[in-house]
Formats: sequence, structure tokens, C-alpha cells
Amino acid sequence: MNMYEFEYKLRELIINELELEDVNHLGLDDPLFETDEADNYALDSVDAVELAVLVKRNYNIELSEEDSGAFASIRLLAAKVMEKQTINVNS
Repeated sequence: MNMYEFEYKLRELIINELELEDVNHLGLDDPLFETDEADNYALDSVDAVELAVLVKRNYNIELSEEDSGAFASIRLLAAKVMEKQTINVNS
């Protein structure tokens, strides 16, 4: 699976697992968490925990506080998951 496909698969997983509504117009670079910007996925701190659990359960990847920047957008989260999968495979 290429990165583009993975990003969209992750997006669909997040939308379904977190039961997000009215986000079909949002893309891979829109902020995951509520910001001053008009377009965002409006996740909150509870969603952040659920998102970390979702990543652990589906990809066997532990995200730490050092990885918090990856939660900025789906594209960044997908890149971090792919990076950690590569590290785990090569370890």
C-alpha cells in the first residue's frame, strides 16, 4: 500500500472509529483538533486518547508525548505510523 492509500485508509478509520460527522469536506492536512481555523475535525483531549488507542490496536504502534506533533493532521499521523512501522520492522 502506498502512502496516499494509507492516508485515506487511516482517515476512514478515524472517522468511523471516533464516529465523526460532517467531516466529509475535510482533507488530510486539515487540523485534527479544534483550532481557530474554520475547517478542522474538532477532536478534543478524550478523542486524543481514543486516537492513540486506535493506532495501537490497528497498527501495533505506541505513540508517546514526543510524537504529539503527529496528531496535527491525518497526513502527519499517517507519516508517523509508517515511520514507526518501518523502525519496528528493522529492529
